[in-house]
Amino acid sequence: MKIKLPKNKWIIWGVIGIIAVVGGLLAYKTLSAKPVTPTTVTRNVGRGDVKKVISATGTVSYPTVVNLTFANAEKLIAKNVEVGDSVKAGQVLMQIDTSNLQQTVNQQQAALASAQAKLKQAEEKSLRKRVFSRHRLNWKQRKPI
Repeated sequence: MKIKLPKNKWIIWGVIGIIAVVGGLLAYKTLSAKPVTPTTVTRNVGRGDVKKVISATGTVSYPTVVNLTFANAEKLIAKNVEVGDSVKAGQVLMQIDTSNLQQTVNQQQAALASAQAKLKQAEEKSLRKRVFSRHRLNWKQRKPI
């Protein structure tokens, strides 16, 4: 079966030419890109006196307020600090009621115990099947007397 080309072959050659020119330009830009080299400035090290001294007095404070958000809305049972109080790293600021969280932990522990029991049953069933298959194979391989 012969493929017929359109009568206007110059259109096909024009499209091929445009594709070749665009491909060539892209290849040129990609291959001729020079890597950026970082500039480094070096200075000689020497001993000397400190020429600038800065001194200041005042209060250092953080310029913004941090809003606290929590994943679960729980009841606040203790507030250990007030606005403007100084705090230290690791200090407990507030305490929430953990009874709902403890209930969730208990439910998840029960689900874990149930899953472990099912796993143990499945392992025992698998072991029984393997032992039975082995005994059955041994029985079939015995020769009659």
